[in-house]
Amino acid sequence: MKAIVLRFLALIGMLSATACTRAAEPWDAPFARDPRAILEAAKLIPVPDEQMAMVLLEQHRYVIDENGRTLSKVRKVLRIVTEEGLEEWSSIEQEYQPWDESRPEMRARVIGADGAVHWLDGKTIADSPANEYDQSIFSDRRVARAPLPAVGVGTIVEYETVARETAPLFNAGEARRVTIFDSVPIRRLQLSIEAAQSVPLKRE
Repeated sequence: MKAIVLRFLALIGMLSATACTRAAEPWDAPFARDPRAILEAAKLIPVPDEQMAMVLLEQHRYVIDENGRTLSKVRKVLRIVTEEGLEEWSSIEQEYQPWDESRPEMRARVIGADGAVHWLDGKTIADSPANEYDQSIFSDRRVARAPLPAVGVGTIVEYETVARETAPLFNAGEARRVTIFDSVPIRRLQLSIEAAQSVPLKRE
C-alpha cells in the first residue's frame, strides 16, 4: 500500500476565550446521566447579545487506521437562546458518499427547559440525494437528516454523528479540511487526530 498522508486544516469561527485550566463541566461526558445539572450549568453561562445559540462544547475526533480509512466523529452540546435558533438547530444532518463511506450514525437528545429528556428516534432519520449547487455536477453524494425532538428556546441540544470510510479516498494520500464555523459562539473546542503508526500524518 502507498503511504497515506493526510493534511488537516481548521478554520475557526467565533471562539469564546476560556482558561487553559478549568473545572470539569457536566456536559464533558457524552450523554451524561444528569441532564438537570447540564441545564442549570448552561443557564449560568452568559450569551453575547443578538446570538441565537451558544455552543458549550464541540468535539471533532478523527481516527485513521492502517489502511488509511478514517472514522470521523463530531459531537456538539449547545443551548438555544432565540426563536431564530430554533430554525437553525431544529435538525441535524451529515453528507456521505456511499461508494467509500457507510451511512452515518446519528445519536441526539434534547433537554427541555423543564429538565425532561427527549431522544432522537432512529426511525425519523431520512436519507436522500445531496443537493448540488452546480447543475453540471453529477455525483452519488447523499445526506442523512433527522428532526430533533421537542426543540425550544432554552433547551439543550446534544448530538453526535459518526462517519466511517469503507475505503481510503486515494491510495497516494489526501488533504482534508476540518471546518469549524457555526456563526455562533463556541465556548470550548476539542480536536483529536489519531493515526496508526504506519500512516504518515501531516498537519497544517
